[in-house]
Amino acid sequence: MMRAGAVSFALLLCACTSEHNPAKRSDAACDEPRVDLEGRSIFLAGSGPLEVFVGDGTTPIAGGIQRDGEGRAFFPAFPFAAGVRYRFRGNRCEGMFALPDAPHRAPEVVAVYPRADPLPENILRFYIQFSEPMFDGDFLRHLRLENVTTGEDLTGVFFDNQHELWSHDRRRITLLVDPGRVKTGLAANRERGRAFRAGDRYRLRVLRSWMSLRRQALAHEHVFEFTAAPEDREAVNPSRWQLALPRVGSRDPLRVRFDEPMDHVAVMRMLSLRTANGEPLGGRWQLDQGGERATWTPCANWPETLQGIVLRVEGRFEDVAGNNINAALDHAVRGAPDSEDQPRFLPLVAT
Repeated sequence: MMRAGAVSFALLLCACTSEHNPAKRSDAACDEPRVDLEGRSIFLAGSGPLEVFVGDGTTPIAGGIQRDGEGRAFFPAFPFAAGVRYRFRGNRCEGMFALPDAPHRAPEVVAVYPRADPLPENILRFYIQFSEPMFDGDFLRHLRLENVTTGEDLTGVFFDNQHELWSHDRRRITLLVDPGRVKTGLAANRERGRAFRAGDRYRLRVLRSWMSLRRQALAHEHVFEFTAAPEDREAVNPSRWQLALPRVGSRDPLRVRFDEPMDHVAVMRMLSLRTANGEPLGGRWQLDQGGERATWTPCANWPETLQGIVLRVEGRFEDVAGNNINAALDHAVRGAPDSEDQPRFLPLVAT
């Protein structure tokens, strides 16, 4: 039976430096993992799957794998949080690791996504990103939403989930706008209309009462404002995207220009670079302030030719209004599209 040990250690991102890592290993065949101090990856020698969990959780956290001749590195969709215990499993190894505790500053709201302004009046969801893991439970109590134009305090906008929509590291919560009000023709939409109205200005306040797992309140209230724009009821069309290619053999980023603001999490999770044989390339996405431009930076040099490399777009990839690449969210339902989960592939170099 494997046993897990606790460890804090370092790895330079995408490098193989040899720093001492006081890992407790499950058996003699298990090499020590290495984690970079900024929480961007964990490296383990050998081949095969590599999974990372929060504590004793059973659902792996989201991320990607980069393989090389010595082993593979796991890149979480969001950096590992300081002071949180993680469990890794792979190559007959299982163990625990944690980044060193950061100074105990009060938690903060890092950002509210999407950050574009204006946003369509039929926007489907917002994300609040915190600086550290937060307590769940009764999330609506810590939020205030106001129509700045009319001075009205708004209620009944966000769907009151029985199970709050937290990321695995408890640093990001999804605020889902009540779909019954977003989609036309449903009872809630007929009775109350959409939550947002084109032309009006809105203010979302995240109150200081929200507590971290360390039982510490937010350092200050966070205020996010946006103006509502006309509705967006058009499916996402990747053929309209523009790709600016990197130099071969470099670590230059691939630049993607969308034709509208895209969903923050969809960009991080549902876009990937693949080789001609379908293997994923390791790297990291970054979305700009307006949500219409993204860069993908590889963790290793690009090959000497980009021929055969494709940008894979999952069928569920969405814009900020919840429209995906197969249909608009607000469309007449005549049966589920046959290609709902079928990805699209955009070649970097035309064949």
